[in-house]
Amino acid sequence: MRSAAAATIALAALAAAPAAGAAVSVNAGGQRCYAEGDSINVEGTGYSPGGNARLSLEKTDGEVLESSEDPVVGPDGVVKGLYGVEDETGWFGATQSRFDMVLRLVDLTRLRAGRPENDPEVGATTTFIFSRWAVGVRTRGARIHPKRAVRLNPVGYTNAVGKPLYAHWMRNGRRVHTRRLGVLRGPCGDLKTRLSRGFPFRPVRPGSYQVRFSPSRTNTKRSAIFVRASRVSRTIR
Repeated sequence: MRSAAAATIALAALAAAPAAGAAVSVNAGGQRCYAEGDSINVEGTGYSPGGNARLSLEKTDGEVLESSEDPVVGPDGVVKGLYGVEDETGWFGATQSRFDMVLRLVDLTRLRAGRPENDPEVGATTTFIFSRWAVGVRTRGARIHPKRAVRLNPVGYTNAVGKPLYAHWMRNGRRVHTRRLGVLRGPCGDLKTRLSRGFPFRPVRPGSYQVRFSPSRTNTKRSAIFVRASRVSRTIR
């Protein structure tokens, strides 16, 4: 797993207090894309010193996906911390791999005092891309097979953009082959590739197989997605 805990936030105060009466602001650490399993950087300024804030993750149509009223505002009006997202959120449609996410941070002290949420001194938003963390597998039978061609589309490796992704073929829990698939590109860490055979090695011994996709050439568990493959009943040469 990439996330230490789901839907949690740790907060700490910063220096440099904002000017009184200034509009609140929030950003997501300047990152263009987050994915399932990531911790989102939350940085808000201009909030009521020592008060509370509400953080919510929303779709652009206003649907609230998660909300927390745990954030505590520092004595300088700053909110800063990490918001952990689960590895599997259930926030995507069947064929959807990403959408624009809205992070909203609201000053609860001012809101409870009767000021409207759209007041620039009460709430602020920022938007970024939110991606699945998954590996798309397109092949006949929908399972990686020793002899069939397969198209692979890993997405959401935000912690390894610009680095190579490796596939590790595991037989009965032990690695039997590793292949470099290519470099993860774009703001979300994506890759598209095609293998002429689902198991690009010979011989293929009998056993239960799994393919693990990881940015590590040697560690088959680090930031890895596990995909079941076909069971092999006899040696393929």
